[in-house]
Amino acid sequence: MSPTPAVPTRLPALVLLVGLCISAAAGLALQHGVEARADTLLQHNAERVAEEIERRFRLPLYGLRGAASFLAASPQAGREAFRIHVASRDLPREFPGVRGFGFIQRVTPGQLPGFIAAQRADGAPDFSLKRLSGQPADEHYVIRFIEPMQANRGALGLDVGSESRRRTAFEHAIASGQPWMTQVITLEQDPLRRPGFLLYLPVFTRDAPQASTEQRQAALVGLLYAPIVATELLDGLVQRDPEEPEHQIDVTLSDAELDDPAAARIFDSRAAGLRPSRFEARKRVRLSGHTFNLLVSGTPEFERHARSASPWLALAIGVLASTLLAVLLSQQTLGRRNAEVRARRMSADLARLSRVARDTSNAVIITDTRRRITWVNHGFERLTGYRFDEVIDRTPAELLQFEGTDPGCIRRMRAALDAGQAFGGEICNRDKHGDLHWIELDIQPLHDGEGRLTGFFSIQSDVTERKLTEAALRASEAFLDKAGRIGGVGGWSFDLNTRTLRWTEQTGRILGFEPGHLPTVQDVFQCCDEATRQRLQQAIETRFAAGADRDLELAITTARGAALWVRLVAEGEYADGGMARIVGTLQDITARRAMEDDVRRNAALLRGAIDTLDEAFVLYDPQDRIVFCNDKYRQIYPTISHMLQPGARFEDIIRAAAQRGQVPAAIGQVEPWVAERLAQHRQGNTDLVQHLDDGRILRVVERRMHDGHTVGFRIDITDLVRATEAAERANLAKSEFIATISHELRTPLQSIMGFSDLGMHFAQDQEQFRQMFTDIHAGGQRMLTLVNGLLDVAKITEGDRTLQLRPANLAQLATDVARELHSLADQRQVRLQLQRADPLPQWPVEVDGFRLQQVIRNVLANAIRFSPAGSTVEIDGQATAAGVTLTIRDHGPGIPADELETIFDAFVQSSRTRDGAGGTGLGLTISRKIMRAHGGRIEAGNAPDGGALMRLHLPAAPAQPLDARTTA
Repeated sequence: MSPTPAVPTRLPALVLLVGLCISAAAGLALQHGVEARADTLLQHNAERVAEEIERRFRLPLYGLRGAASFLAASPQAGREAFRIHVASRDLPREFPGVRGFGFIQRVTPGQLPGFIAAQRADGAPDFSLKRLSGQPADEHYVIRFIEPMQANRGALGLDVGSESRRRTAFEHAIASGQPWMTQVITLEQDPLRRPGFLLYLPVFTRDAPQASTEQRQAALVGLLYAPIVATELLDGLVQRDPEEPEHQIDVTLSDAELDDPAAARIFDSRAAGLRPSRFEARKRVRLSGHTFNLLVSGTPEFERHARSASPWLALAIGVLASTLLAVLLSQQTLGRRNAEVRARRMSADLARLSRVARDTSNAVIITDTRRRITWVNHGFERLTGYRFDEVIDRTPAELLQFEGTDPGCIRRMRAALDAGQAFGGEICNRDKHGDLHWIELDIQPLHDGEGRLTGFFSIQSDVTERKLTEAALRASEAFLDKAGRIGGVGGWSFDLNTRTLRWTEQTGRILGFEPGHLPTVQDVFQCCDEATRQRLQQAIETRFAAGADRDLELAITTARGAALWVRLVAEGEYADGGMARIVGTLQDITARRAMEDDVRRNAALLRGAIDTLDEAFVLYDPQDRIVFCNDKYRQIYPTISHMLQPGARFEDIIRAAAQRGQVPAAIGQVEPWVAERLAQHRQGNTDLVQHLDDGRILRVVERRMHDGHTVGFRIDITDLVRATEAAERANLAKSEFIATISHELRTPLQSIMGFSDLGMHFAQDQEQFRQMFTDIHAGGQRMLTLVNGLLDVAKITEGDRTLQLRPANLAQLATDVARELHSLADQRQVRLQLQRADPLPQWPVEVDGFRLQQVIRNVLANAIRFSPAGSTVEIDGQATAAGVTLTIRDHGPGIPADELETIFDAFVQSSRTRDGAGGTGLGLTISRKIMRAHGGRIEAGNAPDGGALMRLHLPAAPAQPLDARTTA
C-alpha cells in the first residue's frame, strides 16, 4: 500500500478532533452527573418539606379529635364548657395557624327560631344567623360554638352551608365519615383576608350504625371544625442556614383543585422579581381529602452550591492533552520510509480493529450521512435478529425503534446527528422477534481527509439486564423507604469486625440526621443520656445475647433536640461459626408511650372517680369474675364482704348471699333463686328491684359491654319506694274524698236545678224573676258538670271505670259527634268539615264507644269555641297497620309551645283561651285518662300556618275492618 503525503498532516488533526470530542463528552457527562446530584438533593428537600407540611396540617386534626372526645364525654356541654376546653389548650404553641376550634350544628328551617333563642340563652345574646349567599337551603349548618371568641366573633352564627366551597367540603366529610378540608377560602374572622381553610371532623351518635352514607347522615350530631390561616400554619417552613447551602430552597404551595393560579397560591417563599430556578421539584400532597401542588426550587445559593468546576477542568485537560498530542504527531518525521512503515502498521491495526469490530459481542453499525446502514458486524445480527442483507440501505430507526421508544432521546439523537456531532445515551429498541432491549449507544461521526462528514460509526451495548436490575433495586429501595415512613420503622446494621454502622434513611430521620449522612456509633451514643448509653453499650458488647436486650425501649434526644422514645429490636447474623453482624430495626414509639401514659392516668382517674361514687359499683370480666368493686358495694353486702375481691365468681357470691339469708326471696329456694338470678345476669341488660334482709330495697342495674365485661350498680331506693307508697296512699285518699264530696253534692244540686226549672215556668210574665231563675239554673248546671267531671276523674284514677270494649268504626263515631255539635257550630258561625273520600273510609278500632265519643266531643267542642267566626274545623283520620289516628284542627290562636302538656292537667286552661272560654278545665284531663285506658294517647300541637291540632291515637282492632255504617 503506497502512503499518501497528506497522511502526516491529517493524522494530528484527526487526533486533535477525536481528543476534543472525547474531552467534550467527558465534560458533558460530568456536568450531567453534577446536575443529577443536584436534582436528587432537591428531591430529598422536597420530600422533607412535604413531610413537614403533612405534619403541620395533621396538628389541627389532633385538636379536633380532642374536642370530639370532650363532646363524647360531655354530650350536654354548653358554650361555657366548650370555651373552658378550648382555653385549656395553648393554641399558638400547639396548633400554629389555627384560629380556634368550633362546633357546627345541623338545623332545619323549622328548628331555626328555637335554635337561635337557645343560643342566646346560652351566653350568646347577640347570636344571629349569617349567610354568605342569599340562596335558601333545606338545612342550615350553623357555627354554634367558636373559641376563642375574641378572634373569631365574625364567624359565630355563620351558615357554612350557604357557600359552595365550605358546603362541598363538609358534605364530603359527612359522606365519608373522615376529616375533610375545604378549598382555599377567605376566613370571615381574618381582618387581613389571607388564604385559609376550614378543616371539618364529623361527629356521630355513639353506637349508631355508620356503614353507609345514609346511616352517617342519620347519625350525624354535628361537625367540629378549625379555621386555619395558611401563612401562619406554614410560617417558618423554610429555614435558610448559611452553613447549609444544600438546603437553601424556596417553597410554593398551591391548591390543585383551583384553575386560577393566583387564587390557588396559598404560600410562596420566593423573593419578588427573582428569576426561575434551574432546579425544581414538584409533588402532589394529599391532606384531609384535599390535593395541593408543592413546588420546591433552588435559591441562588443552592445553585452556586450545585455548580462544580469538574466538567470544565476535564474539558480543559482534554483539550490541552489533545493539543499536545497533535503537536507531537506533527513533529514526527515525514519521511517516506517512516510513512510506509506507519501505513503498514496502521493497515495492520485497522485489520485487527476490523476483526475486533466484526467478532465483538457488541453491535457495530456504520452508516452513510443519510443514516442508512452500510455495514454491521455479527454482534448486531445476534442482538437484533436481522441478517446483514436485511439491513443494508435501511436506517436503524425504521428497523429497531417502536412506539415505546423514548421520544425525547430520539429528538436529542437526531439533533446531534443532524449537526454532525457525537451522541451517547441509552435507548429501548425492539428486535426482529418483538423482544425489547435496552441499548447503550456511542455514535461518532466519520470524516474524510478534508474534514467532510462521510457517515457515522456506532457501538451498541446490550444493557437490558443492568437496567432491569437497577429498576428492581430502585423499586425495592422505594418500597422499603415508603414502608419505613408509613410504619415509622427504620433499619440498621452494625459490623462487629469493622465497627461500622449503616442505616436506612428512615432511621436517620428518626434520629434527626440529614439524608445522606454517614452514620457512626458515636452519632447514636450522642443521642443517649449516660444510663441509656451504658445500657446500649453493654448490649453491643454482649452482642445482644440476652433475650431482653434484643428488644429495647430507650429514651433518646435526636440530633435536632427532640425528645423521643424508640424501640430497638436486634438479631445476629453469623459467619464462619461466629456472629459477624448485628441487624435490627428502630421505631419511633413516642406516641405509643404517651398513649400508654394517658391510659394509666385515665385508669387511675376512673378508679378514683368510681371510689367517690355514692352508689355501689362492680365490674365483672367476661368469665363473670370480679375485676373491681368499690367500698360502697362491700357495705351493701356486709355478710359476704370478705368474698368481694378480684377473681371472685358471680355465682359463688350470690349463692353465699342467699345461703346466709341476706336475700329474703331466696329463703327456702336457694338453688332456684340462684339459677334465675344467673339467667338475668347473663342477659347483659338487667334492671330489677332486690329486697335485703335488713329492710333495705336495692335497684340492681347491670349492662354488658361490647368486650364482654359487665358493669353493675346497686342503688339504695328504700326511701324512694317508701315515699312512692305514701304518695299513692295519699292520692287514693284524695280520690275517695273527691268521690264522696261529689256524691254528697249531686242531691242538693238536683234539687236546686228542679226548683229553678219551676221558678222559670211560673215567672214567665215577670222578666226580672225569670232571669234570676235562669241564672240559678245555669250556675247549677255548671256545678253539676264540674261534679260529674270530678267523679269521672276519681273513678278513672281509681280504676273503677270499666270500659265496654266493642269493635267500632272511628269515622262513624266522629261523624255522629259532629252532628251533635252542629248547632253549636252554627251558633259560632264555624263550619265542620270531615276530610274523607267516598266511599266512607274504614277506620276499625275496639273501644268503649260512649267514652270515646266523650273524648271527641270535648276536643271538638273546644275547637269550635276557640275558632273565629267564618273559619273551618277540620276532622281527618288515617288508618295504618299499627293503629288509627283522628286529627281535629281549628284555626284559632293555637297553644303556646310550653303549654302543650300542661293543658292536660286538671283545672288548667291555655293562657291564650282561658278568658271567656268557660268550662271547668277537666275536659282534656278526662280525655287523656280515657285514651290511656284504651291503650292509646292524645297529643296537642300547632299547625304550621296557625291553629291548634289535637291528635287521638288508638291501636288497631284485632278483627277485620267493619262496614262503614257500624257504630259502637
